[in-house]
Amino acid sequence: MGESLGDRVRELRLAKGWSVADLAAAAGISMGYVSLIENNRRRNTPLRTLTGLATALGVPVSELLPRGSGAGWSGSDTTSEVEDSQWRAFMRSARDLNAEERGEILEYIRFKRSQRRRQE
Repeated sequence: MGESLGDRVRELRLAKGWSVADLAAAAGISMGYVSLIENNRRRNTPLRTLTGLATALGVPVSELLPRGSGAGWSGSDTTSEVEDSQWRAFMRSARDLNAEERGEILEYIRFKRSQRRRQE
């Protein structure tokens, strides 16, 4: 798989035999937005968009993110700058979540932590 979010989205979409329009409809976003993501022109893709894409493509969100980087974006930023940027983007995206959605996110975090503990 490719190294960027856009590469991964494109590869998964093509593996399903979908057009950009198919993925956009399934993920609930515009074709233009899918194109921006696939062409790596979006640096801080909101969590809800990543979730929609992952659900549409039938993979966990983590499958869309580059391996080993902990980041959904590639670039020349230092790790701490990327992490800070990701945290701010996550918090902005989470502001409008309702209690049930926040609970789902917390459940996912717990799940990921338990996976990591099992691997250690």
